[in-house]
Amino acid sequence: MFYILDISNLSYFDKNFIGSCYSNPRIPVVNPGDILDVLCPDCNHDGCQGKVNDFKITDQINYKFNNMLFRCDDLNLSKSENNFLFSGCSVTFGMGIPYSKTWAYQVNSHFGGDSFFNIALPAGSFKSIIFDIFAYIRNYGKPKAVFVLFPPLLRQPVIENENIRTLPYYRKDHSERSDAIKILNENTMMFEFSRLLGILEDYLGILGVPFLWGTYEPEFDNVLSKLNISKNYVSVTSNPVAFNYANSIPEKDRTDYWLKSRDGHNPVIEHTMFAKSFIDRYNV
Repeated sequence: MFYILDISNLSYFDKNFIGSCYSNPRIPVVNPGDILDVLCPDCNHDGCQGKVNDFKITDQINYKFNNMLFRCDDLNLSKSENNFLFSGCSVTFGMGIPYSKTWAYQVNSHFGGDSFFNIALPAGSFKSIIFDIFAYIRNYGKPKAVFVLFPPLLRQPVIENENIRTLPYYRKDHSERSDAIKILNENTMMFEFSRLLGILEDYLGILGVPFLWGTYEPEFDNVLSKLNISKNYVSVTSNPVAFNYANSIPEKDRTDYWLKSRDGHNPVIEHTMFAKSFIDRYNV
């Protein structure tokens, strides 16, 4: 039997970004144009644990939100086709590091992007990332190319009280993990990921939009490197050329967040590796 749910304020299909609906009690209400000094979506990282006042605030890091609450330039229909689109989760968003040091910003700058469009959001899952790329194209047209860095698969967007949040089932300390993985196990999620990824690849191919993607998670990257899942896959965690390049950056040019981010996310040296991997592959 199929039940029609009476949730009047929830649109099951529209052109909105699903990621913009994420609900978390530790995230303050954000409005377009806001600039926050600290933003941590789950506050479970080492040295954080919800005590945001313990952070040493520096002028190098802030989170400025655009017209659609993303950390990038205002999205603009007239500029989409001549600029790249980036997406991912908190890593691509740039948690804990300066805006200009994120891998996406580095790639965009390398290729001389006129505008920077990055629709990554903290707590993103592979589903919300893919859904939001479709939403972007519906609203703003096709981009010049798409670059994505996916998180671990065991994240699932769930609807609660007309909002969407992500349950991080990949965390072994998560209270709901044991029940969730009985259904949302790794094989199930890999099946869903590969099918949704294939749909996105076919769609972008029809549009003539280049697409490259990878993952920052080494274990997942190792699994993907052994599978013939996609011609657009780029290994960004085990790339010796990118590793050597990142380590060749002179110390005088390195940021304070080179080896360690402010809140436990990937540091700038890893973002530089990710960027180099995508740049080299796109140049081929």
